[in-house]
Amino acid sequence: RSRSPGLPGRKDTQAPLCYRQHSIRGNAAQFMRKVGVELGPRSYSILIAPGLGKEAGRLFLEYSIGKRVFLVSNTRVFSLHGAQVHQSLQEAGFEVMEIFVPDGEAHENLHTVENIYTCLAAQRADRESTIVALGGGVTGDMSGFVAATFLRGIDCVQMPTTLLSQVDSSVG
Repeated sequence: RSRSPGLPGRKDTQAPLCYRQHSIRGNAAQFMRKVGVELGPRSYSILIAPGLGKEAGRLFLEYSIGKRVFLVSNTRVFSLHGAQVHQSLQEAGFEVMEIFVPDGEAHENLHTVENIYTCLAAQRADRESTIVALGGGVTGDMSGFVAATFLRGIDCVQMPTTLLSQVDSSVG
């Protein structure tokens, strides 16, 4: 995979890849547990099951997620789980764009957030778009922050891939 050139005027080799749209072809339901977090109008569900990435498309349709999805991950996590999630979403009719962020706590900063904003703006993300955070705590934290602040807030789905990020994501 090649890196995106970064932002104009910067010598940035850590900018996310944000223009990748490609075709990939995709039953954890029997083991799924659903935990409701009751917060009045801000209530949400936590779905727990092995292999939910394969079910992402079906579940997103069930929960009426917007048809444009921005899948935020790092290349390491994406190589393990991303193709499966991308395929499931695409087969369910979602338009999926990938945004790659650098791995590690050192990159949890406003520069990385700015790169995500730039990718969202370049792809004309709107209030009906959804950010999907696929990865650990850094990816989840930054994606949640961007979703809350881009266009005064867009939907965000957390798909944590580590035990710590699963706990972190569930606390909201």
